[in-house]
Amino acid sequence: MQTSRPFLALAAAGTLVLAGCAAPAEADPADAQTDGAEAAAPAAGGGEPLDILLTNDDGWDAPGITAAYEALTGAGHSVTLVAPAENQSGKGGSVDITGTLEVTQPTDDPQIHSASGTPATAASFGLKEVMEEAPDLVVSGINAGANAGTDIRSSGTFGAASIASGSYGVPAIATSLDASSEDQADYEAAAQLLLDIIEQGAGSLEPGYVLNMNYPDPAEAPEDPEVVYAETAQGSGYVTTYEHQDGDTYEVSLGHAEDAPESGDLAELSKGNVTLTLITTTPSLPAEEAGDVTALVDALN
Repeated sequence: MQTSRPFLALAAAGTLVLAGCAAPAEADPADAQTDGAEAAAPAAGGGEPLDILLTNDDGWDAPGITAAYEALTGAGHSVTLVAPAENQSGKGGSVDITGTLEVTQPTDDPQIHSASGTPATAASFGLKEVMEEAPDLVVSGINAGANAGTDIRSSGTFGAASIASGSYGVPAIATSLDASSEDQADYEAAAQLLLDIIEQGAGSLEPGYVLNMNYPDPAEAPEDPEVVYAETAQGSGYVTTYEHQDGDTYEVSLGHAEDAPESGDLAELSKGNVTLTLITTTPSLPAEEAGDVTALVDALN
């Protein structure tokens, strides 16, 4: 395993190049709720089929996660879906730590589970209670709307992937589609790119990092968008407004920002490019890079 380069290298044409292969850490064992009786079929493209936990923040039956589930299982991967019962967008990495959690199997498919908690709770429950052992990969999405720039801080899509990689040691991918409306959402194209990423680059993903993928708005992007690596933009793609109603009541609404930042993932999305960003789940600096804070520590002692 190569631990010195925890990233995906991008060739000029946008092809993913493997940088190493990392074995996932084990999640807490629990009673399995999946049969696992038969071995999975060979994955498309000749690679080994993976055990994948699939989750999201839009709800277990949202169009994006449905497209991802169908694409992943159709390619031969063994997929366990554990996702919120209802839309939980904007919950970030929030985890339910008290109360009750209702988990059901809402369809005839025994691999699909609905959980009443947040996205991170659904991912945590899936890893601890549903899957018999740690999966090879956690996929969160495909989200309705981009998760780029500073918006990842409140993204339930990213939050679910982050807890999987950061707390459970399972490599994770967060996937989103920047669609201006559901009618224009092309989840199948985003799901196909997800398959390509997994086939060519999943082996180079390491615990402690999330690969954040954003697919551009199909209404504005070319038919075959270019894949680029882009840093997280210092800005938001959305604007939150608070409209006073009466008394102590305000109506909260979310809309698209008119202007995208001039650089970073949001800028690239506005150009019609697919963006890949590798994000650490442990956002702290080593002491030698902490600057004046280390001097402050010395002064306090």
